[in-house]
Amino acid sequence: MRTISRSLRYFLARLLRIRDTPESVAAGFSIGIAVGCIPFFGIQTAIALFLAFVFRVSKVACVLGSVWTNPVTAFPVYYACYRLGLIITGRDGVGFEQFSAVLNKAETSNGLAALGASFFIPLAWGCLFAALILSPLAYYSVLWWLARRGRVKKCAQAQSIRERI
Repeated sequence: MRTISRSLRYFLARLLRIRDTPESVAAGFSIGIAVGCIPFFGIQTAIALFLAFVFRVSKVACVLGSVWTNPVTAFPVYYACYRLGLIITGRDGVGFEQFSAVLNKAETSNGLAALGASFFIPLAWGCLFAALILSPLAYYSVLWWLARRGRVKKCAQAQSIRERI
């Protein structure tokens, strides 16, 4: 079984191998992170690809960013967004077990309409707020990381050339 650190290294290696400008990769990843916050189960990747085409950013980075809410991480991420939404709206909410049961019901029945306004409104506000915070953080973090990685790579290439001389 793969470890989390190995999966993370693989994910970062995939991000590094994208043949595009650092700005395009960072913007695509940022859009993917924002789309991953949206509670539209099952169509996030399609939405991310559509937005990548519209904004002409890296499609691979956009998809990589959107899969952060996969079947393993979706419930904890959306529960955190739900709790954040409860703080924003000032409402009382349910616990994690009840939250999971309600989301499972929404997936098996008629989707988000099954959640009801008292449940969906805090979730929507929390997801929106999380997207507004995480998306710029992702953009500047990836841009900084790619620029730093490029400088390190150039220094290594220059050192290699110096050693040959």
